[in-house]
Amino acid sequence: MIGSGEIAKLKIARLNALGLRDCVVEHHGESVLTWAKSRKSRSPIHQLDYAYVNAPMCVRLRDVAVGGNLPEEDKWLSHLPIVCEFR
Repeated sequence: MIGSGEIAKLKIARLNALGLRDCVVEHHGESVLTWAKSRKSRSPIHQLDYAYVNAPMCVRLRDVAVGGNLPEEDKWLSHLPIVCEFR
């Protein structure tokens, strides 16, 4: 049986094979924590959320913010917001 981690890797590989790119990795150069629950643990970075775009849009990528300064009422979120800014 294939676990959820393996399924996620297959889906990401499929997106990459289509020529799509993850804005988070393109901008930051590596995976970035997008799952707030792992902030308090000593586990490795969990990038569970992605922002995929095609190559022409990726060239226009200006900034990517993950999480940011969340208002107090949003501290309960388990997944951090990803905000992409394009030219």
